[in-house]
Amino acid sequence: MSDQGYAFQENTKYFPDRMPERPKVKRPGSIKECAGGLFPIEMYAAVNRVEGLSPGLYHYSVPQHGLCVLKRGDRGDALAEAALGQRMVAEGSVTLIWTAVMARTFAKYGARGLRYIYEDAGHVGQNAYLAATSLGLGCCAIGAYYDEAVDRITGVDGREETVIYMAAIGKPE
Repeated sequence: MSDQGYAFQENTKYFPDRMPERPKVKRPGSIKECAGGLFPIEMYAAVNRVEGLSPGLYHYSVPQHGLCVLKRGDRGDALAEAALGQRMVAEGSVTLIWTAVMARTFAKYGARGLRYIYEDAGHVGQNAYLAATSLGLGCCAIGAYYDEAVDRITGVDGREETVIYMAAIGKPE
């Protein structure tokens, strides 16, 4: 992850005497506050059919305020299988995958931080619904998936960073 400008992610172990470092960048105006301003949520996009983007897995880079290609090629069928056969994941335009870097929140809030992480994920999901609707697209949150399978597809370790939410977006039928 450090090659994407996220050197701070390599330092995400829980240190009770200090907070993990956050990026020293200005957040884009469209990103709203979260619990404690800790920004534990990362976003990945599994692109199937999006004009101007090749199919592949992308990561949203806060410092670059853009998408970084992680893996080229269609991930739709693998994600649909990981999502218990939900075909909208393979057939939609894009599936947004949100992960949480747990230590960003746990260092400040301890175990209670888990609640805040899921609240933040809910807010992010709501914004995805609002943005998709404003563009005339459909959005469907995905809560049923095999965690380990989606962690593998996105390349996260499932411990320090783990998948917590997904949403398929595409043109409604």
